[in-house]
Amino acid sequence: MPNLSTLGIGTAKRMNAAIMFFDFENFTNITSHLSPEDTLMILNVATSTVMRVVREWNGSVEKHTGDGVMAIIGTETPDQTIIARDAIEIAQTIKFIMKSDVLPQLVAQGFPH
Repeated sequence: MPNLSTLGIGTAKRMNAAIMFFDFENFTNITSHLSPEDTLMILNVATSTVMRVVREWNGSVEKHTGDGVMAIIGTETPDQTIIARDAIEIAQTIKFIMKSDVLPQLVAQGFPH
C-alpha cells in the first residue's frame, strides 16, 4: 500500500491491485428477526474473520459497509498473476472458514442459518 501521508489531496498513484468486496448473503433476511445485540455479535464475528484473512495475505481493509467489507489485495507486488492468485486464495479461505468454523459456531448458539 502506498504511504498515504505522501499523497496529497487530489493526487493519485497507479498500482496493480485487486479490489475485493465481501458481502454476507441474505444478511438482512437472516437478522431481521434478531435483536440488535445479536445482529451486532454476528457482524463482529463475521467481519473480524474476513479482516483477519485479508491481513494474513498483506491485504488492506479499505472500509466496512454494514455487512460488507471492501479490501485491497496485492499492493506489494506488480505481478498480476500473484495478485490474482492471492485474491482467489483469500476468497476461498474466507468461504472455508465461514462454512467450517463460523457458521457451525453460530448455529450451535441458536442463530439461524
